[in-house]
Amino acid sequence: MKQLIILPLCLILLGCSSNHLNNVEEMLNSPIKDKMEYTGVVEEQWDDFHGDGYRIEAYKILDVDFINNLAKNSHLKKFDRSSDNDVVNNTHFAKHIINGAGYYISTENAQHNEERIIVIDTVNNQLFYSYNYF
Repeated sequence: MKQLIILPLCLILLGCSSNHLNNVEEMLNSPIKDKMEYTGVVEEQWDDFHGDGYRIEAYKILDVDFINNLAKNSHLKKFDRSSDNDVVNNTHFAKHIINGAGYYISTENAQHNEERIIVIDTVNNQLFYSYNYF
């Protein structure tokens, strides 16, 4: 009888696992296991009525050379917070990146009303991953 209760509970808990790390790896076209460490959610805001909103997760960069090599051989764009016209200045990320610079990438899926953004702050050795629903 216990197995009949425990099995469905285990299946439910397995279904709740997060695949954000997989999304980051997919966007960067590279595995990041052992190269970064998840530090937590830094900001989250959701509209209860529509379900629109965003969440920003932070990762500590453990392997700086990995990021530098990735930037040389990929489609990442540069940003620099010291510039008045920086692309990151008017985003949710701005208050989390102090005197930073580095790279970013974004993808949008209009069919699912979803946008994903990665900001890599090479000055402060942080990676921010955000997913937005609109």
